[in-house]
Order: sequence, then C-alpha cells, then structure tokens
Amino acid sequence: MSATTPKSNQFSLKSFFQSNKELIPSFLGWIFFLLLIDTVCFSSSLFHFYPSDGKLIIFLARVVFFLAICFGVFLGMRFKRKHIILLCLCSMILSFCSFLSNDGLFNDIFSYLALFSLGVIGGLFGLDFFLSFSNHVKFVSLCLGFVFSVFLYLFASWEYFFETISFLVIMFAFFKQKLPVNEKTELAFVYPERWLLALALLSYAVNGIISLSLSRFLSSKGDWNIFLLCVGSISGVILAYLFLKSRYVDFTFALYTSFAFSSLAGLGLFLIPHYPFLLYLTSFFSSLSHALGLLSLYYVVGVYTKKYKDFHFYYSGVIISAVTYASFIAVDIFYPPFEENHLLIWGSVILLLSLLVFILTPLLFNKKEWISDLKRSDVTYKAPIDSFFDDYHLSKREKEVAIYLLSGLTLKQISFEMSLSYPTINTYLTSLYRKLNINSRVELVLLCRGYLAEKTRE
Repeated sequence: MSATTPKSNQFSLKSFFQSNKELIPSFLGWIFFLLLIDTVCFSSSLFHFYPSDGKLIIFLARVVFFLAICFGVFLGMRFKRKHIILLCLCSMILSFCSFLSNDGLFNDIFSYLALFSLGVIGGLFGLDFFLSFSNHVKFVSLCLGFVFSVFLYLFASWEYFFETISFLVIMFAFFKQKLPVNEKTELAFVYPERWLLALALLSYAVNGIISLSLSRFLSSKGDWNIFLLCVGSISGVILAYLFLKSRYVDFTFALYTSFAFSSLAGLGLFLIPHYPFLLYLTSFFSSLSHALGLLSLYYVVGVYTKKYKDFHFYYSGVIISAVTYASFIAVDIFYPPFEENHLLIWGSVILLLSLLVFILTPLLFNKKEWISDLKRSDVTYKAPIDSFFDDYHLSKREKEVAIYLLSGLTLKQISFEMSLSYPTINTYLTSLYRKLNINSRVELVLLCRGYLAEKTRE
C-alpha cells in the first residue's frame, strides 16, 4: 500500500481564499502579470505601439517593460510600499493620457512611461511571489497563470483587450495588497546555486521567447493548430501537477521533461518541409514545453529563493531574465526565426540546445538537499526526515519510534531505549503506520529511503 498525500499538502482554492484573504490581491496581481508577460512576448503590438510604428519602436517598448521589472525589484527591496504608491498613481494618470492623446510623439512618450510603471509594479508582485507566497500558493498561482494563457491562442486578435484587462487587474491588485514588498531577512550562509541562473537563462530562451515565437507562427496555420496549442498548454499544467504529487520522482523532472518536449518541437520543425502533418504535433509540443518549462522553472527558483533568502541570487536572476527576454525579442523582431525559409535552421537550434540542456540538467540537480522542499506546503529549515514526518503530522514519540525502526531496532529494543512498555510502543507503531498509510517496516524504509540518503550525506 502506498502512502497517501498528507493533509498538510492538500490544497483547495476555497480554503486558500478563506484563510489567506490578505494574499488575494498579490495572488491575482501575479497571475495577471504572468499573463501580461506572455502577451508582451506573443503579441505583434503592445498597448499603443503597432507594427506600423516600426520594429525599433516595438522593440524599445518591450525592453522598457522588462527593464522596469528589474527596477521594481530594486525599489521593493529598499523602499516602503507607501513610498512607491505615488509612482503607481502617476502610472494610472499617464496611461489615461496615452489613451486620450492623438498626438503621435506625446502618445509614445506617455505610453513608454506607463509601460515602465507597469513593469515596476510587476516586479513588486514578483517579490511577493518569490519571498512571501507559500509553496502551495506559488504552484496554484502558476497553474492558473498558464491556464489563462490559453486565451492568447484562442483570441490572438484580442491582444489589446488582454493587455488592458491585465493592466487594470494589476493596478487594482497593487492598491489592495497588504503584503510587505520589502521583507527584511538575513541571507543564508550557503554557497549559492549559480548554475540555476544559467539554467534559467536557457529556459527563458527556449521555453519562453522561442516557444512563444514558434507558437505565434503555428497559430497562423489554421484552427487545428490553435486547438493543439491550447491542449498543449493545459497538458503542461496537468503534467506539472502530476510531477508535484508523484512519490517516485522529484519535481525537477518536470523541468527536464519540458526540454525533451522542446527538442521534439525542434525536430518537428526541422521535418515539417518534408512531412507537413508534423505541423500539428509541433504545435502541441511547443505549447506544452512552454507551460511545463516555465511553470516548473518559476516554482523551483521560487522555492530556492525563499528557502535561502539569497537576494543577490534573486537580483541576478531578475536581470538575467530581463536581458534574455530583451535579446531574444530583438532576434524575433529583426530576424523572424519562423519564416518558411528559416525553419530548418531554427529547428536544428531548438533541437540541439534542448537536448544539451536535457542531458546536463539532471547532473546539476543531483543530491541537492533543498529539492525535498519542492513537494512540501512551504519551505522548511529542519532535517529532511523530520520535515517529512511533520508533513504527515507524526507526534514526537511516533517520530522516535520511526527513526528507531529505520535504524534496524526491534520493538523490544525500542521499548528499552525509550523506557516505555511494549504495548505502548506497539500503539505508536500502529498510529504511525496508519498516518503514513503503510503496513510494514519494509514499506517504511522504502518510503523514507530518499530522506535517509540525504541524512547520510549530511
């Protein structure tokens, strides 16, 4: 019999909204900010900027937005929320001006300023996500964000509508939020996982910009491709959930798998000129890799950042992601990768890059203690085995009995060590087996072997 998911790890939106009312504004703001990022990358226009304005204008508008996110993180860590509220009020006024203006130059200037202010606010919601949200809230917000992104494929011509709705919800959520955006904590004295930054760069490039650019190209090829893009996105969210709940594999396998799907999309792109029917499979794998890859990346980096409070790592990650998005957006705008005569080149690039990361990534994640936190309701600073038992609500005595059992002692030996009667020890044994939903010592060892390996390495 297998262990069931502990009650502490069960989550429902109803219980979340009832017990975490103060989180709701930041929760909604982060979801719509994710949708806005995808819209900025996927859309051919941006607020008042249209393709007819020229490629350079569109590129600069997107760069302003992503660099503003970095500035928002900087402000959020150094200033109180009341000091930033004025900036947000200015954003609303400037945006209103850009809507009313008919003058081209005046319109562009205020649209740039409005985009900058919106990026700053998005950076503040990013702080809430990475440093304040529990693991459960992180994961649910990401799932909802990437499910909503399906509407980008279904209503591509409504991109201006999505931008406006996202803007209004983000502004409303910011004025309503009560979370501190500049939480003061000490840095953990651990060697930072700098390789995560390189992985984030590659994931933002492959599963972010390139995947969205490919999806935009594929969505223009017919309704069936749009349908498969939507199915792929939802499938990516479902796969991420299954990886999170699996007892047999770490959640990091979701990230590995996303690169495998990216390589399949690259292979399909490479073969489309010879086998046109592969266009449909490429659509599915492209959107699946986007949803699964970015969802798992945000979640993994979010858990790591909150656990170690490594703000230098967080700053570096924000800057790297902004630069990566800006760089690949430049390629997408000035050298469109998915025109018919470029399919072979970009198919090869996606295939080779994804395969390389797919092979190397498992080696980097190997034997990392903090990975066990990915499947908990929130990060913990206890020993892995203790945190595991806490997830199942084992009492102090039940934990002691379990540890002795894992050490190979018999019930009589445990009774002697704990100075308790044999029937009492047997009662504790029955209780802990019931809570873990197991029936024998062998099942206990199999259930805890991963945590015991971590304890041995420590």
